Order: sequence, then C-alpha cells, then structure tokens
Amino acid sequence: MKHKKVFLFSGVLLIAVLLLSLFGVVKPQNTNRSTSVQDSQTAKSDVTIAVVNEDSGTNYNGDKVTVANILIESFAKTTPYKVETVSRSTAEKGLENGNYQVMVILPSHFSQDALSLEATAPKRALFQYKVNADKQVLVKQAEEAVSSLKQAFNQDLIRIYFSSVIANLKNAQKQVSGVVKNQGDTVDQFQTGLLEPLMQYSKEFKGISSSSNNAAEVMNGFNTIIQNSNASFTQIISVDKTYENEIAKIKELQDAWAQSIAKRESELAVYDKGISSMTVTDPLKIMQEVNGQKLPELSNGQDLNQVLANSNELNKRLSEFVEDIKKRNEEISTYLNTTYKAKIKQAVADSFADNSNQTKKTLGLMVSELRNNIDKKFISSAQQMTLYDDATIDRMALSAADKQFLKNTVHFIQKLNPSATTQTSNQDTFVSNKENDIKNKVISGQIAVNDIAGNIKKISLAIDSRYSVQSLRINGQGASFSQNGSSVEVTSGYNASAKQLRVDYELKYNGGSVASDSWFAPILSKINVVTEESIAHLSDEQKQTLLNNIASLNSSIQQSNKVIEAYNNYQASGNATPKKFDTLTPLDGGTLTVNTSSQAIQRTYSGSDARTVFTDSKAFLGEISTAVFNDVKAYLDFAGQVKAVYGLDLYSNNGANPKQPAGDSLYAQLAFENLDEILVDLVTNTLTSDIKEKLVIPEKLNTRIATLSTDVATLKKNMDAYQKLMQDVNAEITRIVTETQKVKETLESKPIFVDSEKRDNTDLTGVSLSMNKDLSTLMLASRTLMDNTKSHQQVAETIRKEYSRLNDEVKTLETKGTEYKNAVESMDNVMNKEFESNTAFLNEFTKVMSNTESGNNTNTLVYDYLSHPIDGTLADGRGADTSRQHTDNRTGVLMVLIIAMMTLAFVYMLQHGNWQLLDTNRYLSNESKSHLLPLVLLAGVGAGIGALVSIVVGVKLSLPAEQLFALIGMAILIAVSAIFMHHALMSWLKAYGLLISLGFIVIYVIALGQLFDTYYGNVSPVLAYLTPFVPAENMLHAVINQQPTAWISTAAISVIGVIGFVGSMLHYQQHNKE
Repeated sequence: MKHKKVFLFSGVLLIAVLLLSLFGVVKPQNTNRSTSVQDSQTAKSDVTIAVVNEDSGTNYNGDKVTVANILIESFAKTTPYKVETVSRSTAEKGLENGNYQVMVILPSHFSQDALSLEATAPKRALFQYKVNADKQVLVKQAEEAVSSLKQAFNQDLIRIYFSSVIANLKNAQKQVSGVVKNQGDTVDQFQTGLLEPLMQYSKEFKGISSSSNNAAEVMNGFNTIIQNSNASFTQIISVDKTYENEIAKIKELQDAWAQSIAKRESELAVYDKGISSMTVTDPLKIMQEVNGQKLPELSNGQDLNQVLANSNELNKRLSEFVEDIKKRNEEISTYLNTTYKAKIKQAVADSFADNSNQTKKTLGLMVSELRNNIDKKFISSAQQMTLYDDATIDRMALSAADKQFLKNTVHFIQKLNPSATTQTSNQDTFVSNKENDIKNKVISGQIAVNDIAGNIKKISLAIDSRYSVQSLRINGQGASFSQNGSSVEVTSGYNASAKQLRVDYELKYNGGSVASDSWFAPILSKINVVTEESIAHLSDEQKQTLLNNIASLNSSIQQSNKVIEAYNNYQASGNATPKKFDTLTPLDGGTLTVNTSSQAIQRTYSGSDARTVFTDSKAFLGEISTAVFNDVKAYLDFAGQVKAVYGLDLYSNNGANPKQPAGDSLYAQLAFENLDEILVDLVTNTLTSDIKEKLVIPEKLNTRIATLSTDVATLKKNMDAYQKLMQDVNAEITRIVTETQKVKETLESKPIFVDSEKRDNTDLTGVSLSMNKDLSTLMLASRTLMDNTKSHQQVAETIRKEYSRLNDEVKTLETKGTEYKNAVESMDNVMNKEFESNTAFLNEFTKVMSNTESGNNTNTLVYDYLSHPIDGTLADGRGADTSRQHTDNRTGVLMVLIIAMMTLAFVYMLQHGNWQLLDTNRYLSNESKSHLLPLVLLAGVGAGIGALVSIVVGVKLSLPAEQLFALIGMAILIAVSAIFMHHALMSWLKAYGLLISLGFIVIYVIALGQLFDTYYGNVSPVLAYLTPFVPAENMLHAVINQQPTAWISTAAISVIGVIGFVGSMLHYQQHNKE
C-alpha cells in the first residue's frame, strides 16, 4: 500500500513538472526582419529609453540650430521603443530602479560636432549611453535599441546634409543666373538706396547751428553763476581766526578750580582734626559727682529756724547751682558746634586714608582694595585668553561687526593690562596647515583618448600653471617629456600607431603662496593628440581649373576695389569722418602651390581631467568653523563680565576704557566723591542734636529753682513736692550721665575719614583744543574750495570758448553738406562705368558652379565623414565599437547549475550511503545537542563546494581581489543554502523531496531559454518564482558584471537557507529522541 502511494504521488509530481516545462517550449523566431511586426513591437515596447538632451545648439548660417532636438523627434516617431526626454538625475535614478533600460546622453556640443562638415577637420558627433536591465531578456533588446538609435541618427543626419547640399547647389545656380539678369536692377537699387538718401542727407545739415547757439548761451549763464560765488567764499575767508586765547583762559580757570578744591580739602582736614580732639570726659565727671551727692531730707519734727536757715543756705546754693548750669550749658553748646564737629570730620578723613600697613581696616582701604581686586580678577581672566592683533582679526572669517568686537575687547584688555601680548589665532593655524597640505600633496589623475585615426605625430598637455608634472605614463609605460610653464610636450615613450591612449600623470605644487579662493578650485589637465593620415591628391586638370577660378575671382575683386577707393576719396574730401571701407586683397595665383602627390590630413583629439586637493568640503567647513568658534568663545564670556561690572558694551563701544566705567555700573558705585561730607553731616546732625538735648539743662528747671529761692515761706508747704522733684532730678541726671557716656563711646569709636577723590577736568581743555584744530581744518578747506572754484571759472570760460568754436564749425559743416550732391553724382558715374565688366565674371562663375560633378571626386574626406557622422560611447568613456565589454550572462548560470547538482548529489550520497558518522547517538548518547555534528558537516561541505567553484571561476575570468572575495562570499551563501534545502526536503519527504529538488533544477533550466537567445519568445515570468536558483543566478550575475548588489535575491536565498537549516535540525533532534 505504501509503495502504491509513492508511485501515485511520483506520477502526479512528474506530470506537474512536465506541464510546467511546456510553458518554456515556444516557437523559435527567425533572426531576420521577416518576423511578426506585432511580436517584435511587443518585445521592443518593454524597453524604455531615457534621453538626456544637453545639446546647447549652434549658429549655422546665422540661425540657431539644435540638431539633437530634430534627431530625437524623428526617432521617437519612427521607433517602437518607448522614448522619454528627461534630466540627467531623473535618468540615472530611473536606470537604477528599473524604470529605464537605456540612458542616452547627448552632450552640449552635439550640434557643433554634427555640423562640423565644413571645418578643416570635421569631428564625429558622439553620444553616451548606459544599459541596465533587471530582466535578462531585456539586455540584448536594450543593446539593439542603442544600435537602432545610432543607425536612425546617422540616416537622419545624412539625409539633412544631402538635402542641404542639393538645395544649395540649385539655389547657387539659380542665383548666379539671377545676378547676371538683375545687374541693371542692382544699379537701380544702388541709385535708389544709396545715392538718393545721400542727397537727402545733405539737406539735413540746414539749421543744425541753432542747437550749438543755444548751448553757448546756456554756458554763458553757467559761467555768470560761478563768477557770483566769489562773494560767498570771501565772507567765509573773512572769519580768519582761531581760539587759542579763549582756550588759554579756559585752562587758567581750570587751574584756579583745582587750587580751590585743594584749599577746601585742607580746611576740611583741619575741621576733622578739631572734632576728633573734642571730649565730654570733664562734663561727665561733674555730672557723676552731682549725681553722687545726697540731698538732705526734711521731717516734720525739725526746728523751723533750722529749716529756714537751711532754706536760706539752700537758696544761696540754688542760685550758685543755676549759674553753674547756665555756664555748663553754654560750654556744651559751644563745644558741640565747633570742636566736636571738627573732630568728627577729622575722624572721617582719617578713616578714608590708606592704612594698608596697619592692622585696623578703614573704609577707604576697603573701597580701594575692592576696586583693586576687581581689576586683578579681570587681568587674571584676560591672561587665560588668546589675544590677536588687528591684522590677525581682519583675516578671520567673520563679519565686520564681529571683527570690530574682537578688536574692542583686545584694546580694553591692553588698557587694563598694558603687558598683555597678542598671538596667532586658531584659524591662522588651520589655514597654515591646509596650505602645507596643498604644497606637499601629489595630485594623480588619468586621461583617456579613444578611437584614434591615423599615426600620432604629437602629444601635448596643458596643466594648471600652479603645478608641474612629476611623472607621466602612457598606456602603462614611462614617457619622456619637456615642460615650459603650463605646457608639457611628450618627446618619447608612446606607440605612434596606437588607437587608444591612457595617460597617467602626477602633479606637484610649484611653490609660493596659496590663495584661499583656490583651495577648492579644480586642477584642470587637458591633452591634445595630433595625428596625420594620407588622403587622395588633386589631378593636373583639377589644379588648372582651380587656378582659372582664382583669376576670375581676382578680376572681380579689382573692380570692387575701384568702387571702394572712389567712395573713400569722396569721404576724405569732407570735414566729417564717417566709416571708410578697406580694399579687398586679391589672391596671388603665381605663389599658390598645389601638391599633386599624396596629401595628409591632420586631426586633433583632446581629453581633460579635473582634480581637487580637498574633496570633503563639508568636513573642511566643519573644521574651520570649530577654529573660528574657539577663537571668539573666550571673547564673548569676557565681554559679558565687562558688561556686568564696568557697564561697558564692547560690541558697540570702540573706545571702552576700564578707567572710565559707566556711571550706573558696579565699579563706578565704589567711588563716592562726597562720602566724607556725607558722614560728617550725618554724625553731626544726629549725635550733636541728641547730645544737646540730653546734656543741656532745660530752662524750665532754672525757672523752678528760681521760684524755690524766692518763695521760702511756702518752702515748708512744698517740701514734699521739692523732695519728689529732687528725686526726679537725680533720675534725670543719671540718665544724662548714661547718654553722655554713650556720646563718649561714639566719639572714641567714630570712623576715620580720608580725602575724597579729586577729579581732573583736563579733558575739557583737550576737547577745546580739538575744536580749535577742526576750525583750522575748516578754514583750510574753505580756502582750497575757493581756489578750486576759481579754477572751475577758468574751465567754464574755456568751455564757453569751445562752444563758440563749435558753433563756427557747425556752420562750416552746414556749408560743406551742400557739396555732397556733386560727389554722389560722381560716384554714380563710376558705378555705371565699372560695373559693366562684372558680366563676364558672373558668366564664368556660372560655368564653375555647373561643373560640380568632377569637383565632387575630390571630396573623399567628406564622403567618409558622411558615411558614419554619429557614434555612441558607453557612459564610462569607452568606445562602443572597439572596447565595450558585453554583459556576461553565461558564467553565473554555469556556477548555479554546478552548485545545485553537486550539493544534491552529496545529500543523496549522505542519506543512502549508510554513513556511520551521522549516527550521532552512538558517540554522543548523553549530549543534548548531538544533532549539531551533521549540521556542521553539511555547512562545511556546502562552503567548500561554493568556495571551490567561485575560486576556479575567478581565476578563469581574472577577476580583481575585491570582486573575487565578493564572488566567493555569494557562492558560499548559495551552496550552504542549497545543501540545507536539499537535505531538509529529502529528510522529511524522502523520495518526494528528491523529486522536488530535481524539479527546481529542471524549472531553472527551462527558464534559462530567455537568457540565451532573445529570438525566442518570452517564457512565462511565473517560472522565475517557482525555483530558488533564479535569485541565486541574479546574485552571481550582479557580482560578475560589477552591477549593484541584488539585495532582494540575497535575502530570498538567506531565508531559504535558514528554513533548510531549521528543517534539518528538527529532523536530527527527532531522530536522536527516537
């Protein structure tokens, strides 16, 4: 039963493969053009041609002609291919992604080369093309499309040439006959078009003098206006004075003001010394003694007499006490108003003095040290910066405002620290390094010249004048050369009969300075190859015909020269100077030689190459931007600090000075000119008033004491009140003593003031002197202007005289104009007389033009050019007919077939050979990963097969090392994926897997029909997706033909290999478990 199922499935599988194979069996097409037009157009419609028209046209017979447009329009109308005219970038992108199969580039000089037939050495018009078809069946069709395009271009251009030649010959014959016939008409037209206008022209001279008269009148008025300007300049010059006396008086007042300030400072110092010597020690001691005395107390039991006696005694003491209080009050007021205030002022002045050598800190020292510390901090910050001089800053790649900002910062630092020095900027260092790179780097390049006809006679190169040739190789061999400036001539080392030249050169910089604008300038090198090729020669009969034609032409030239001389003589007779005509130079038939032997034609081939020293402009700009940023970063930080402390904006302030900070800045706030007076007034007004209030005994108390002394009778009655009052007095005295003690302590601890800062207003004198200098300059300029005005007056007078003379000459010209009529009539007679001799020349010229058939026998060079005027080259510069390499479609197919068959055979032998090595449980029965050994064996064998096949192919094809390594990698990937695929299919499906693997190979072979012969119809594209070997062949094809990597095919093969690896691993895992 099992064998029946195998047989039945095998039969079904074979039938399916057979049916699929029938899709590849198609009717072969004949190689000639008798095939079906519909099938041919269907195949050709799959090829899309992208035309890049860069032809700029040329001027031909006075008209703008663009040959490329004409040829493209004609080809697009007659060809079955799809033709699209696009830009170069669109064509290249479409060629890469498969939208276009052929890209054709018509260069800018296409029209100029195509119409160069009349040149001494006509050039064949060349176009470039590139073919890239993703489907192999389209490759040959794309090649045929290029051939069809070139053939159509040649046919159209030849048709245009011959149509033009035939039409020109017919027109020439008709025109010569017409010239003879219309000679009389020409004379009539000469009469109408030249003589009559000249007569009419002579009438135009009448009235021309009126314009010159008006101009002379205007010039007289202008001269009068200039003469009137003398009065104004006389008034300006009358103010001839300077201000030295006034400025001297200002300086005298300034010196007096400085002396007044010094005197005031001295008086303030005396006042401060007086207040510092003031003391309240003695009044305080007296008050303490008064406060220490204990007043007697009265009781009700005392004797009245004793009380009265005591009262009298008390009255006496009270009177003395009142007198003493008044005296003390006067002394305290006087002391506080004079001595105490002077001592306070002295103390303030002493506090402002510089006591840097003392331990005690003063207010003046604190302010001075604070400003010095700020200056030292800024000097320290400036020492960490790199300072540049003005010349270095001007070389930086910055705007004018940024350069001025850097200069302001450097000048500010130099004023702050005069010992600061400048250095070289990072940008200058960068520029110096790049200039050294340019001077030391060797420039290598290559120029190729293809399709050389004839023998090479001379090879010369034109190089950049900044460089000299270091070495030169032509077609791989060293060549000798001589160099003169930018011109290099090859003396030996080349094959004169070579059809292609590949020139490798090395250039070295000559030396000298390097201009910054030439860093990225291209280094152009151009080669000129002069060849010589023998051509046919002229016969004796043709030579004699040529000499006869020259004699007839000279006769006509002599007649024309007589007319020209008559016209020039007439022009010389007048005062005007209109354009004269040069006479024609006849050909000298006696000295004309014609070589009857074999002759040669010279051709010049050229090529060019452009190189640059620095190719990565983005990295270059990044480096120089970093250098510039490093130069200015520290300046920006320093300018921010100056703005915060000094209040100066270095970006806009060109004369910033650290000694002249802004008025509202932190640095300026540290200088109080009137600080001493402020402190003196503050202490005086506060302490003195309070001390007076506390020390001086109130007048009310004196009144009360006087009342007590005069009213003894009521003493007893008021004794109690008096006793209470005395207690209040004691308390008040105690409080006054305490306040006085505070005053004493305040005086002892008062600050020592220093002299205030003195400002020097000498700048006012400097400004006044500057004003006086400007006034002197203004006076000098006024004198100069007046002298210039006088000169202008002289020039105006000269112009007025010239206008008068012009008026006289115009009148003379008007008179001479009437003489044109007789001269024109004389020229008419000369033309009628001399022009009759032209008839014989025109008849002879008609015979020459009619004899064009024999003359055309000498146009061998023209016919050779017209046989093939347009040719195409590959986009890489190689010729289309000689050195173009066809796409290799065969090698990849053979490699895929060999790898497929060898891997299938190895897997079949592995499974049916009963190899004991694969029985891994025999060796690794306790190993969980025992299935890895056969998988490693399969991978190793597959890699060996792929490496062996690819190495043999690489050696046979002489592939370079880089391309060979890529081919080996692709072949190993394909072989390992194929061997895992075969093994997984045959392991799980057994015989069915073998049939499936063979089916993949058979389908691939069937699909190859579209690769080998384009004259067979298209095989169904479905077959390419039914076998994994088609993407494998695409991978190898891309590597062998140096095309872009087929990433989609590579991904497909990798996925197939991973699936096969997983299937094989699962099979061995299951086998080991069983």
